Amino acid sequence: MARQIALAVGPPAVLASVAGIGLAADVLETSDETGDRIIGVNQRTIHGGH
Repeated sequence: MARQIALAVGPPAVLASVAGIGLAADVLETSDETGDRIIGVNQRTIHGGH
């Protein structure tokens, strides 16, 4: 679908990554594993269909 849109109207001028997760807890109460998961999703993951 993205290819069809780009062919019809041109490439996007701006891309935004708006997917993410959070945790309602004090940072000192957050485990390393949970912190790594949040950072992995919010900063390192590219979301998209194939």
